[in-house]
Amino acid sequence: MKKICFILLLSNILGSSLINFNYDHNLLSIPDPDFDTNFMFEGFPDNSIFDISPYSGTSIRGVFLGTGRGIGFVYKDIDWKMKKINNNIFPSNSGNPFVKVYQDKNLVISSWVSAYFDSIERIYLPEGEGITWSFDFGETWNFKEQSVDGNQGTAFIDINWGGKAIKQRAITTAVSNVSYDLDIHLLNEEVLHVYTANWAGSLRRFNLFDLDSSWEVVPMPMDDQSQLTYEMIDDGYEVDSHNSTSGGNENHKGFSVKVQSDTIWVGTSNGVNKGIIKGEYDIDWTHYTKQDGLAGDWITGIEIQTFEDRERVWLVSRTFPYTSHGLTYSDDGGSTWNAIYSTRELGLFGNHISFNSDSIYYSTSNGLYVNYMNDNSSNVDFWDQFHINSDSDGESLLDNRTYGSLYFDEQLFVGTSDGLAIYDIDNDVWEILRSFDIKPSGLRDDSEYFSAYPNPLYIDEPHYSTSKQQARFYIKDIGSSSMFIEIFDFNMDRVKKINQIYSISINEHEAVWNGKNDYGLQCANGVYFCKLSTGGNYYWTKLVIVNSK
Repeated sequence: MKKICFILLLSNILGSSLINFNYDHNLLSIPDPDFDTNFMFEGFPDNSIFDISPYSGTSIRGVFLGTGRGIGFVYKDIDWKMKKINNNIFPSNSGNPFVKVYQDKNLVISSWVSAYFDSIERIYLPEGEGITWSFDFGETWNFKEQSVDGNQGTAFIDINWGGKAIKQRAITTAVSNVSYDLDIHLLNEEVLHVYTANWAGSLRRFNLFDLDSSWEVVPMPMDDQSQLTYEMIDDGYEVDSHNSTSGGNENHKGFSVKVQSDTIWVGTSNGVNKGIIKGEYDIDWTHYTKQDGLAGDWITGIEIQTFEDRERVWLVSRTFPYTSHGLTYSDDGGSTWNAIYSTRELGLFGNHISFNSDSIYYSTSNGLYVNYMNDNSSNVDFWDQFHINSDSDGESLLDNRTYGSLYFDEQLFVGTSDGLAIYDIDNDVWEILRSFDIKPSGLRDDSEYFSAYPNPLYIDEPHYSTSKQQARFYIKDIGSSSMFIEIFDFNMDRVKKINQIYSISINEHEAVWNGKNDYGLQCANGVYFCKLSTGGNYYWTKLVIVNSK
């Protein structure tokens, strides 16, 4: 699932560190054990849900979540249970573009990204933190740092690929060096490669079975190459993920990766690459671009749809970074491609595509869209918005952004910028799950009754690391139907009064605030004191606003 694309800078691979490495090769051949959730904590890490991956145990069936601030887990036990996983290994103040479960290998794996503030340009940039994985479904974890090249005083360094020396542009920072997607390939009993797609860092891998394994750059075709084999790599080949206008290769900027048996697909900002893995360093690549029929060269997502007689490769394609998206698919392994432009005509900015037996779900920044194939696999041009309605408690979403979806156990799980939406298809009922971050206010310990999240509220922080640029006020067990909220700045001057407060259950209420004052102007950075008044009683909390502009 994923993939919110960013225009970033540079990246590559080399040094790495491993922590808490442990693996029993016999785990590959035994059934996955069930696990309990005693090691997990209540609530979501964050309400921005970017990726969803299924887990099927004998007693627990649920989904792991990649969120804006950590890994979560949801399962149903009469009611839905929301959990988060905490571990000292996890990078702080970071989120997860993806989380993947490989149940046959007892493996959960995820990448981490944080927000780096460029004080000169006054913008946030993504910063890669590394990869974590667990061989017991989340109870214990291993960590590998995002790779950064040592500063050798040269623009290019020499790397080794199966005995061949290759020139690679050196990357000396983790800023914009982010793993946006990942998949694994079992080469043999000693080598389990983790392939990561990295913006401005091309395709990278390391061996999950080897304690001393270091990151490797995986050569892919340069922009002017339609094919690349091991034998074709010569003195003229180089890995350079700079912009093509600076002499680099757009095809070395990775967005997405998908492995099937010995075939690997890699999406970049110059098309998609199909690799046939023939040996540890022997991969035969074919490079496809718009000239081959793709709807766009920026391939931000790759998914496989299975029919009885074939597999269909889907690409989430865009022409330029900030243009609406088309879709592309192939029914013959890439020999021919079919472009769908109706999604572009709808102005959709796509993030992910998923399937059930007769429908295709397209998660976009404009909302969730659906195509009903109705037993006709060629009926892919017509898309309707699939509205996420309020649930039985009155919970609704603040905006339309959806990041990914998964059809699992007769439910449709949808990751949004404001929680996890779950659709019970048989009963035509939505349920919206979100977690409230309850923390002491610092004024008076009213947080049990009145609190705000996210806190701080980052007005312009990239939405991969926070839950939308609006704050929610959570009110519990007040016992009054008449209430309002006043917000004061540090001088205790009132900047905003909120009268619109919603009931979400018998004892719970909520309100939202976009950080603007009563005149519609954005409030300045700082601490704001929030007062809830209810029929003669009052409760306090505080909220910090951070705005880099």
